[in-house]
Amino acid sequence: MMEPHAAIAEIHIEAGEIRQVVRAMARRGEEAEFARRVRDTFALELPSKPERVCREPVAVVGIAPGAWLVMDSGFSSSLMDRLKAAAGTTASLCDLSDAYVFRRVAGEKARTALAKLVPIDLHGWQFPVGSAASTLAAHVSVLLWRLADAGSDPCFEIGVPRSYAGYIYEALAHAATTTR
Repeated sequence: MMEPHAAIAEIHIEAGEIRQVVRAMARRGEEAEFARRVRDTFALELPSKPERVCREPVAVVGIAPGAWLVMDSGFSSSLMDRLKAAAGTTASLCDLSDAYVFRRVAGEKARTALAKLVPIDLHGWQFPVGSAASTLAAHVSVLLWRLADAGSDPCFEIGVPRSYAGYIYEALAHAATTTR
């Protein structure tokens, strides 16, 4: 298997900065109250569509109606504890911190290489900065979102189930080496 940080054919793949991940699902009739509590605690508006919003070190990705991934790139305190305190009984929470591996994919050919693996249009006008999707990559369920460009190059982050991380990394490396 290749190293977790590599530059291949004008594509840079490196470990993401996400340390803690919690899936939050608002309970029936409690979405507005949960959104208010998250806003009060984290100063973030929950996205109402598949997109990523961020206020460092916390980011939230809308993954389905009434469902989000809440992520923290810091080590200061337990994200799960902070969300439990904020949510009360308005949402169900599940700690997924050990379930996913996150990689940043950037570079001139990043979009082209990723497009070989995912069945969605990654062009800037269809998948602008902040867009997110729960999709398949090489037949594996993944989470994908668009980050701010790295200079003039597109930048994405992909969340892969830990047990498939090596496989997806190899598929991405292969796609990168066969990109023209």
